[in-house]
Amino acid sequence: MVKQSKSQILAIKLKKDIDNHIYPFGSLFPSERTLSEEYHLSRTTIRDAINDLINQGYLKKSHGKGTFVTKNSRADLQINFKGMSELLKRAGFTPFSSIIASEKRKAGYKLSQIFNISENEEIFRIIRLRGGNQQPISIEDTYVPCRLVPQIENIDFQIFSLYDILASHGIQIDYINHIFSTAKVRNNEAKILNLQDGETVISIDISSYTKSKEIVEYTHVLVVSEFCGFYSDSYFKNGEAFIYAQSN
Repeated sequence: MVKQSKSQILAIKLKKDIDNHIYPFGSLFPSERTLSEEYHLSRTTIRDAINDLINQGYLKKSHGKGTFVTKNSRADLQINFKGMSELLKRAGFTPFSSIIASEKRKAGYKLSQIFNISENEEIFRIIRLRGGNQQPISIEDTYVPCRLVPQIENIDFQIFSLYDILASHGIQIDYINHIFSTAKVRNNEAKILNLQDGETVISIDISSYTKSKEIVEYTHVLVVSEFCGFYSDSYFKNGEAFIYAQSN
């Protein structure tokens, strides 16, 4: 029997604490110094244990902010299709994303029709740039009803994925609908995507549904044409793509 190192033993202990919600999803994990003092172990041992948990998907480091718990306590509700970052990594890209803007606002007429809600209901909006190898790929303009995720405006979307956030609030996405068309980028959008004003891109409207057919997310995407495959690896029918989620 192979003898476990101190860092491996500690990683197992900390993993159980995360599974038992002592350190809940989304929380700031204790610092190396705090854990070193608590367990009377060297910082090197603590660092090795934390890196082990990062590799297992339990933790994620954010430069200048700390280490956060990313293991979702509602694992039964998580979905298995791949996120943009993972797809880019598999294609040999180093992914990046940046938040262009975010706000809480009234739904207004268009969004009230999309979500089947009152025009006065609050909606959270976040606009993000996605890219790989320092090359812009897409602009994602996402909307979520605020009632679904209390204080959603305080969540750091550089650390947590929207689908994990929804799952942590008991929201199961059953299928996602993509509608593709073309558009021309103008002004600031063209500048952000490093394209010429008026250049053609792929426009995608994405709607995420629960089993009860409630829309819980709507995203409008402008993607550089050559990268459209990252959004279109799915089943097409009459100009629409239907992507079905599977429960773990």
